[in-house]
Amino acid sequence: MVAQGNISFDEEHVAAIIPPVEGRVMRLLAAPGDHVQAGAALASLYSAEVAGAGAGLSEAHINRVAAEQNLARAERLAADGAGSQRDVIDARTALANARTEEARAGAVLQSLGAPRVAVGLYTLRAPIAG
Repeated sequence: MVAQGNISFDEEHVAAIIPPVEGRVMRLLAAPGDHVQAGAALASLYSAEVAGAGAGLSEAHINRVAAEQNLARAERLAADGAGSQRDVIDARTALANARTEEARAGAVLQSLGAPRVAVGLYTLRAPIAG
């Protein structure tokens, strides 16, 4: 006896794998047919978007460090009578702004799912086991 039929995927156990960033596949970390757990690395992508966000975080970090140094200098000068309280207030404001910008830049990377030390690489992970 011969029977005809169709073979298809179980739609309840299939997931679309769509990265949140555009990029070029640099290395496959799982081969077709491999059994993977949820969260397993599938591929490493280079993304200009992630690289730009990483550069933004690096710049924000440098600006925050400089603002901390400027505040320390302004406080020393004011304590020695060579600087004004206005300079200290301005330096504190600049530091607060720099901290806010650094937090924002870190949040951008986090929203992309990239590590805080991003060099443009994004790891595409399996959304489900399979």
